[in-house]
Amino acid sequence: MAEPISAWNHLRTRLKSEAGQLDQLVTDNSDLVVGDVNRNTWDARTIFWNLSALSQVQGIDPELRRVLIRSLHIVTDKYKGELPQGAELRRFLEDPQRRFRFHHALAERIHSGFLPYVRRTQPVLPTNPPPATLAAFREAGIEPIRAFFNGPNRKDPANRFTRAVKALREEWGYHMPIVSMYTDGEEEADYVVNADYAIYVPAGVDDQGRPVLAFNNEAAIIRALKDFQDETGIKITEAFPGWGFRSEAASFVQKLEQESIALIGPSSQAIEMGGGKLSAKGIARDLEIPVAEASPLIRISGYEANGSPIIDWDQAFAEARRIGYPVMIKPNNGGGGKGQLVADSEDDLRNKLVSAINISRNTFKSDEVFFERYIREGRHIEVQMLGEQDIGLRVCSAQRNKQKVFEWGGPTIVSPEIEAALREYARAYARAVGYKGPGTIEFLVDDQGNIFFMEMNTRLQVEHLVTEEMYGIDLVKEAIRRQLGFKPDPAFEEAVSKSPKKFAINFRVLAEDVEEGFRPSPGLIRKIKLPKGPHVRIDEGVHEGDRVSEAYDNMIMKLTATGDTWEEAVANMKSALRELIILGVKTNIEFGLELLDTDEMRKNGGMGLSVNFVERYLYTRKAYQKMEHQSGVNEGSLRKDYGHDWRNISNPFMLKNPQALIEGLVWAHLHGQEIGNTQIPDLVARYGTRWSIPKPYADEALLATALHAYYERRAEIIQNLLDPRSDISFNPDTIPNEEGLSFQAEINGQMASIHVREVSNSRFAVTINEHTVMVEAQRRDLHTYSLFIDGQRDLATANNFAVYVDARAGTFEVQVEGVRHEIKLATSNDGQKAGVIASPMPGKIVNVLVACGTPVTAGQGLVIVDAMKMENTITAPVSGVVKAIRVMAGD
Repeated sequence: MAEPISAWNHLRTRLKSEAGQLDQLVTDNSDLVVGDVNRNTWDARTIFWNLSALSQVQGIDPELRRVLIRSLHIVTDKYKGELPQGAELRRFLEDPQRRFRFHHALAERIHSGFLPYVRRTQPVLPTNPPPATLAAFREAGIEPIRAFFNGPNRKDPANRFTRAVKALREEWGYHMPIVSMYTDGEEEADYVVNADYAIYVPAGVDDQGRPVLAFNNEAAIIRALKDFQDETGIKITEAFPGWGFRSEAASFVQKLEQESIALIGPSSQAIEMGGGKLSAKGIARDLEIPVAEASPLIRISGYEANGSPIIDWDQAFAEARRIGYPVMIKPNNGGGGKGQLVADSEDDLRNKLVSAINISRNTFKSDEVFFERYIREGRHIEVQMLGEQDIGLRVCSAQRNKQKVFEWGGPTIVSPEIEAALREYARAYARAVGYKGPGTIEFLVDDQGNIFFMEMNTRLQVEHLVTEEMYGIDLVKEAIRRQLGFKPDPAFEEAVSKSPKKFAINFRVLAEDVEEGFRPSPGLIRKIKLPKGPHVRIDEGVHEGDRVSEAYDNMIMKLTATGDTWEEAVANMKSALRELIILGVKTNIEFGLELLDTDEMRKNGGMGLSVNFVERYLYTRKAYQKMEHQSGVNEGSLRKDYGHDWRNISNPFMLKNPQALIEGLVWAHLHGQEIGNTQIPDLVARYGTRWSIPKPYADEALLATALHAYYERRAEIIQNLLDPRSDISFNPDTIPNEEGLSFQAEINGQMASIHVREVSNSRFAVTINEHTVMVEAQRRDLHTYSLFIDGQRDLATANNFAVYVDARAGTFEVQVEGVRHEIKLATSNDGQKAGVIASPMPGKIVNVLVACGTPVTAGQGLVIVDAMKMENTITAPVSGVVKAIRVMAGD
């Protein structure tokens, strides 16, 4: 690193007579620069960042701007090796001592009134495009430089437009300025830092005065795009909407077209024709594509004072009877499975129709819903499109709450006859609407092989990664190339003309509490450890320390695993999920592993899987299926496994296989066997649902907790004893010594007595409920361990143990092989006042289900909260009587 004084003086010396102008420019804009007032102390990085910041200020005299650009050239030429690049640039921006934050003065200087402000994120120095690139542009009849807009997108935070920026950079370097949009909290997001300019867009209000999220603030977005131009006068000419929010809004696309901004995707007319589900079905019928029977839009005449819709119930019940129960209630606009509910009867319809309308209204700003015949055993299969070109099939039948969990594809996922028909129907539909850009046409195939058109998604979907990995292509890059006027890439065309050689399976890693009906789990990401390997692709947009917001979707990342066979792809996905560690929020990692272990997912490439697969799994315990079909665990195997009287066991801790024990007890109960003193009805009541069964690796989780608590306590004591300022007094009984450390912990609703004693260096005797094992611990880092139990490392847990400790709450969060455990110390206090039920996330109260004085039982619904685009039922943790209600519908 050059001496700071020489860096500034070198710049002034090279500028010669223009040095005074640079001094004046910095002085006039002192509120926008960082570093000491004495510029002689600025190092090369401080100079680089301040000059970059000043290059964003509009209205600078052209001569001064020329001096500024020349100064940037001098600094980058002289100190290129010392300036931040790539990941280093990100770290540099996040350094609190050097972080540059725009002041209100800059915003006022750039714009006045309503307009959001624009900032440059990195200097793009004027250079000549390489001859090959320039020739390619001219051959296509395109101007060498035009601006490209990235945004808005929060449907998939794991993308954040990094893909689009990467594609443009790979093809055209820095010769096409990229403008990204961001909102509060995203100032240093990857897609912002790596763009050339960033536009800040705030939250706003719609035409009715209702608040809207920043990325639904059409007025702000359109005005910013319309008025933007860089210092050379270049304006935005293309916009990439990603796959969220405004990407399927015909009104938004129409406004772009009016401003001569081209969308990387379909025209507003194509979206209008195919974006609404009912209009799309009408087009399909005209093309003689089979369509499931559906109703017209359900009539809504208005809203009551509390926000409840006034529904024409005569029409609703008549249409449901005509179609026949069960019926699927669907929002006409929007996708992602949100608001899609199945009603089995008129009573069921009365409640669910109101919920579906509320979800559609809150999520898609539309109260249009209709009914469709529910195909119970249908397979959800979709065709990827790029314009009128069909590019392979994907299966999306593994869904929870009508939202996809796994998606996959490969050489053989349906019969050749069905595949040919699906492709032909998709091409015909795309031709009919004049489709261009990426999109997806979705179908249901029933158990008799009958095909039913569902809808067209006029955007690139999250699961397009499956198609990319199957064929080895880049759909984002090819879509952008074609929008810019280039001919199709020959390598792309060759790849998609052949049958895919690989199987690919995608999993959406979500922040959600599976045990609470997949309720979103917003919060702070404490630790992430990503899987490694050549057969796993990771598309992630969060880092340790990032927060999963309750305002948007709860997707953390996507994993895509490939293999030459279906079995190999599934094995690679299971390995990746076992290695993936995310602590701080609850996730669906363990749930994904359980689904992959089912016979339906393992066999035949998931060809026979219906959309009810996950629902059946939730209601039918895997243990029941295993024991009913394979005679399961019997008394002899239980005796062999445990070697003692398993009939009288009351606590499953420290047993060889606690889950097998419970499965065996339930099997015995189902088959009418007497089991001594064991209270089978109590066990069934306690463990009868899948999510209450003791999770695997509970023993290992307790061992890891015990050792981590021991290490943390010892480190705390040593640190305080060495600190002469410490006035903390210790109870000698709590200091780990030759007598060890004892404490009580709760796991899976059971209390465990734990004692840890260090026998020798890194070797411990751990006693849990009077059962002692010898454990050797190898600590990889502050939160990760390898454990050797009784001298042997358990092969099933070869991927280590990650432990995050929240000392204030006294809670240990442990993840082993993808299975997450929460272990609370007996002295812990969760901070919630006894008897008070609070929502775990902020949101809007949709409905209050109880009244004051109502007796409730554990698990009974109390209120419905709309948050993270879902309706979430808050339940009672224990039985009791409602004494007071502090909220009402609409709050």
